[in-house]
Amino acid sequence: MLGLRRSATTLFDISQSLLRNVT
Repeated sequence: MLGLRRSATTLFDISQSLLRNVT
């Protein structure tokens, strides 16, 4: 389960990075 949580965090981080790039 920890791995899944880590994956979600990474995905969130990437999403934020992409959003920052777009704005």
